[in-house]
Amino acid sequence: MNGVVATITITNPGFGYTTAPTVIIDPPSGLLPDQTNASLTISNVGTNDTGSYFAVVTNAWGSITSSVATLTVSIPPFLTQSPTNLIASFGSNVSFTLGVGGTLPMNFQWYWQPAAGRAAVAAPDVRNGFVVGTTVLQGGGYYLTVPTVRIVDSVGNGAAATAVVTAGAVTAVNILTPGSGYSAGAQIVIDPPQHCHSATAGQSDQRDAHPRSRPGVGRRRLLRHRGERRWQCDQQPGHIAGASSAALRATAAATP
Repeated sequence: MNGVVATITITNPGFGYTTAPTVIIDPPSGLLPDQTNASLTISNVGTNDTGSYFAVVTNAWGSITSSVATLTVSIPPFLTQSPTNLIASFGSNVSFTLGVGGTLPMNFQWYWQPAAGRAAVAAPDVRNGFVVGTTVLQGGGYYLTVPTVRIVDSVGNGAAATAVVTAGAVTAVNILTPGSGYSAGAQIVIDPPQHCHSATAGQSDQRDAHPRSRPGVGRRRLLRHRGERRWQCDQQPGHIAGASSAALRATAAATP
């Protein structure tokens, strides 16, 4: 029925069986009904279409069989489980885990978004429509790279600025271009820090997230993978390079 074995009919019951016998069914011949052209098109391809394809060409004088072409159907990644919110005591261990499906191998990339209040905050100094300076109100923390700075206003345009990062915090925002037409309601938007946790297909990552007395100095850490494989972090705090996992384990830390 539609190419699927629906029922099995016993034509000869035999005799002498003491246990249920194994029924052996020949694999399908693979003949594709109505596919009699020099090209084969498969619509809405799925995993059931995975396999080897070939053609037999015949005429009145004989036949010839083509070489075999293999079709592999790749499945994009999809989530079966997302990380859940956690509340942790200082110094405890926490784990964030993904459930994923799709074609292997998979690459995982973990990102850390700081809690509220950790991003840098600055205010512009607007005079006669020009942004002439800034004041850093909050330096934030754990900036490993210089963040993008945008000057936002409903009427002004053209201003540009760049941040200065020292020991993981934004210590200054320098105006590159003053722009024009800015109002008193202009705002400076500084991207929050994003710490990247690299991962490829594997079981677990571990991040040392203890408070750092020297935010600009990295730590050397040993990471253990199921099967006793190990990785060592790079020299940036909070950034794991080359570890492999759909799970991130970290040691809880207080806000410095």
